[in-house]
Amino acid sequence: MPEMIAERVAEHVERWTFLGEARRNTLTRALVAALGLELSRAAGDRSLRSVVLTGEGRQSFCAGADLKERRMMSAADVGQFLDDLRRLMLGMERSPVVFLAALEGPAFGGGTELALAADLRVASESATLALTEVTLGIIPGAGGT
Repeated sequence: MPEMIAERVAEHVERWTFLGEARRNTLTRALVAALGLELSRAAGDRSLRSVVLTGEGRQSFCAGADLKERRMMSAADVGQFLDDLRRLMLGMERSPVVFLAALEGPAFGGGTELALAADLRVASESATLALTEVTLGIIPGAGGT
């Protein structure tokens, strides 16, 4: 199953939807890699002016890192994941493409950081943003602070 769908929704606009409603659209290694590939592709597409980021379904924008996947990672794997995530966030921040985060439901941890990396955030009444990792004594790892 793909981690995300990138689709042209208007002449100069794409929507990138994170797939994984059952797991609250968490940031898996595969999703981070897919986002990185789309970001690289978007950088070369002169007709693309903006991207809307959204989560599948109405339950969550992105609940942050997939903690089940993370439990299985070595310390080196976690470091690589965080490096990839930081590179993704910086790429979005530096991109000439305008990123808009369409927030519905929770955006926790890395999901909040992803929203912060976007140029604009639009939130429904159900949206909640939080850097929940601080309750575990962990700092936001993708540059959200």
